[in-house]
Amino acid sequence: MIEPVFYMMRRGIRIDERKKAELSAQYKTLWTSTQMKLNAVAGHELNVSSHPQITKWLYKEVGLPARRKKGKLKGDEDALRALLAMCESKMDTLKTPSGRMKWMRGYLGIRHIIAIRALRKRISSYIDIDIDDDGRMRCSLRIGGTETGRFSSSKTGWDTGCNMQTIPRELRLMFLADEGKELAEFDLNRGESWIYSHLSEDPSMMDIHLRGLEDPDDPAGDFHIVTACAISSAFGERIRVEDWKDFAKEKPELAYRLRYLGKRSNHAYAYQMTPFRAAEVVNKEADDTGITVTVAQTKIMRQLWLGKYIGIPAWWASIERELGANNRIMITPYGRKRTFHERWGDDLFKEATAYVPQSTSVDYLNLGMLDVYHDLVVPRRHGLELLHQNHDSILVQYDEGQRERVMPEIIERCSRTVKINGYDVVIPIEAKYGKNWGQLTEWKKAA
Repeated sequence: MIEPVFYMMRRGIRIDERKKAELSAQYKTLWTSTQMKLNAVAGHELNVSSHPQITKWLYKEVGLPARRKKGKLKGDEDALRALLAMCESKMDTLKTPSGRMKWMRGYLGIRHIIAIRALRKRISSYIDIDIDDDGRMRCSLRIGGTETGRFSSSKTGWDTGCNMQTIPRELRLMFLADEGKELAEFDLNRGESWIYSHLSEDPSMMDIHLRGLEDPDDPAGDFHIVTACAISSAFGERIRVEDWKDFAKEKPELAYRLRYLGKRSNHAYAYQMTPFRAAEVVNKEADDTGITVTVAQTKIMRQLWLGKYIGIPAWWASIERELGANNRIMITPYGRKRTFHERWGDDLFKEATAYVPQSTSVDYLNLGMLDVYHDLVVPRRHGLELLHQNHDSILVQYDEGQRERVMPEIIERCSRTVKINGYDVVIPIEAKYGKNWGQLTEWKKAA
């Protein structure tokens, strides 16, 4: 991987400096206005970076239930997200104005605290940063940066750029194709779920993925929609898959919420995530999604999920047996080996469960990226340049007017067969194109 990785680090991506300045001004204005709202809710100036101030306000002034770790009060994001979900739940259930006021105050204040922290991080980590003199953003990529084989990313050795694998989607508006070029991103379509559905040999899960290949518009072939329907009764309304299209038309906001929670459930529960942690993950993204859940809801979601995908617990048990019989070594379908040295128990089993799907997925993508690099980039076909690898996707640019030639050639090289439990698995590739990384259009092959 050294040659294509060095190529990407050297090439970088063009930055729209005017858009970068606009985003900086926009986020700073929003930061100021949100701070004013927080001060109004708190009744005084509140510094979101001060742990003593935040915990005092949460637990003494508002009177929320104390969250502690090793006896110390918690004011980190996980604690705030859990309290936010609790406040929202209490607001909906308490009927007296006095009873609701405490939880309403906590809810509003916590939302503002989280929002300000997120704004500050976006500004300091991704917007108000130095880019290189040629107007491009670059990063350092480490091939052996993680145990699974995924790359890790950071600033360059010259202290420019940032971790480009964690850039929020709304900030990708800063990234442009070069003059005379067009961008394209190629993404594995639910790569990990294709892998763990065949590792577990769960009949429902395998059938869903195969249906999706036959008819991409069929809700019964959308893993996240099927799961959304399976867990829908946790939110008071049971939805059938065959009714999904009508339901989505009648109640688009609820359909969006359920599909998102279906997606999160698939990622969480396949890897043995606890309901408490699942709630933290969902609530952590609430700024972007507007969706929060309680631990009580994620407990029900987990029960319903396991009731739908009955082959998963047996797969978990097989992982424990393999670890015990193979001296704690797990081997992926590509032959990548990892020895797990952690204490024997649930934490080790969860990490081992995620390892094979995650590692197999990234090796699948990287093998395709290697073919793209050597077959198309090195000989400069279509003016193709490799710009970035973003865990489950690659970003390229090519000469304008070459889209209908480039797209099939890259998809062909990124598609391959991997043998999993005796099954020949080919993970679908989704392709998008455009002049701006933040505004890409889905590409479909002409009939």
